[in-house]
Amino acid sequence: MSEQSLSEDEIRQRVREAMRRSQLQKAQEKKAEQRVEGTLLPILRSTSSSPDLAHFPHVPIVPGTLFASFAHVSMTSEGTIGMHHVVEDQLGERGVDELMAEATANLMAGLTAQIRGSEETPDRMVSLEREGYFAGSAVVAPDFHEWISGILEEEQLLIALPCPDQIYVTGASSYWSDQLAKMVLDSDYEPNPLTPTLLLSEGSGLELVVEQPVRTENA
Repeated sequence: MSEQSLSEDEIRQRVREAMRRSQLQKAQEKKAEQRVEGTLLPILRSTSSSPDLAHFPHVPIVPGTLFASFAHVSMTSEGTIGMHHVVEDQLGERGVDELMAEATANLMAGLTAQIRGSEETPDRMVSLEREGYFAGSAVVAPDFHEWISGILEEEQLLIALPCPDQIYVTGASSYWSDQLAKMVLDSDYEPNPLTPTLLLSEGSGLELVVEQPVRTENA
């Protein structure tokens, strides 16, 4: 016995159901593709070397100058750093504040502080280190100033970011201040996405002191 023929309305209904199933499958596949491996971390970006922030969720660190975007970071089988940058299309229902909270917690969990100083140079300097790279992003932590100010017993802090993986902090008037400026200006780091930067922190926020001039092809 042959099946009863379908009416035009029934055919249209079946087509709509098939299209919905197809769209649902594609959405699930896209979500699976966006699920990336690695630790979510804040990534520093300077507008002088990485001005295009339109597609990256980001937070201002020094408005107009320095921002933090986000990336899932892991080590590849070749021993290099693998990065999957978070773009606007991947946010979903998550907000930037939620991303920042998770990324900062991940970063700070692997951070250690080393204190430098001697009898000849009683002023102290702190270097922050992280086995998983991007130690410089510690400046985004909301309690960064309070933490380092407590270690150095200084209210005005000078912060050198010669590259994303290095950060050095000292008192603004200490013996080390000139050395930190030299670290930034003489850095051989290729300035992308971070331009080597020197910052001043006084507890109320960060202020740009100087950036390494961005090199041009003809320079």
